[in-house]
Amino acid sequence: MTEDTAPKYEEYGIFTGSDIYQRVAPKVPIIEGIFNRGDNLAISSTAGMGKSILALQLVCALTSGTDFLDTYKVYRKWKVLYVQTESDRAETVHRLIHMRKALPIDDSMWAHFNASGIILNTQEGLTEFMSKIKKIPLDYEIIIIDPIYPTLRGSLSSDEDVTDWQRSTRHIKEYYKNLSYAVFHHDTNKENWQAGKHIEKPPEDLFGSSMWINWVSSNYKLKKDGSVHVLKSGKGEGRGRTGQGVNEIRMRLNEPTPLYYSLDEEGLNETTSKIWAIFNMDKVKKYRRIELEDTVEKSKPTVCKALVTLQRTNKIEKVEEEGIVYYKVKEM
Repeated sequence: MTEDTAPKYEEYGIFTGSDIYQRVAPKVPIIEGIFNRGDNLAISSTAGMGKSILALQLVCALTSGTDFLDTYKVYRKWKVLYVQTESDRAETVHRLIHMRKALPIDDSMWAHFNASGIILNTQEGLTEFMSKIKKIPLDYEIIIIDPIYPTLRGSLSSDEDVTDWQRSTRHIKEYYKNLSYAVFHHDTNKENWQAGKHIEKPPEDLFGSSMWINWVSSNYKLKKDGSVHVLKSGKGEGRGRTGQGVNEIRMRLNEPTPLYYSLDEEGLNETTSKIWAIFNMDKVKKYRRIELEDTVEKSKPTVCKALVTLQRTNKIEKVEEEGIVYYKVKEM
């Protein structure tokens, strides 16, 4: 079932009979292995790590339908609302000018909402937010919030405040059907308080509240490992609720111009070397791609790119038998 052939879905309401099973939105990938339609993606890091640059790069990839990091497939163009809750617009535009020297962007597919103040966990704040974004006749499919904390009155650690915030995001999804969220967050060591009392919470609570981990479909931490930036998955070992997807992405930040993240070639070369070593263990054996993914524990896009590299260097070749694709050492 594809997005086009699926029966008309409805996210909220009361369903009976066959509608219980039929009016369901298909899991359509937005970015292969990272982000699905209808999901809520969270990316967090300490301040100054480059989250906003990553957020803008997502805008570029999503609006243009260009593969993220030239590796992770973006299946089509998506309509995006980028909500900026801190920093100034001039800095954002300046970054985009430098980013566009290397990356495509379709300006007809997105809107930039540089918000002077947004509160989503109150009825007044939600009403104001909706009235402003409806002024732009763009049927948003993805909302990116960068960062999330200014949009919540109270505490990110308060279950009550977070529940109200999530209720508002569900209301927005009622208007923009099958909407997806990508939120960015500053990691802090804030203690958890509710109603004036200190609350003991498990360390795995996302953003300090157990309510966040129930809302987020998948989350990533952005960290530095020497000169390399690493996106490491968190929930379900970073693979979301299904346990599937990309677990780790190693990137290099190119700056000051062009300004963008690229896949860390050293990390890619490491995967290519591991796969080439597998072929050399038995030079007559044929391998399916999915076997190699399981063996090296890398995502489909990373393994595909490694296989392309090995084919370009005439080390392996692709063969098809009874409709199944295999790879084997190329005969000389």
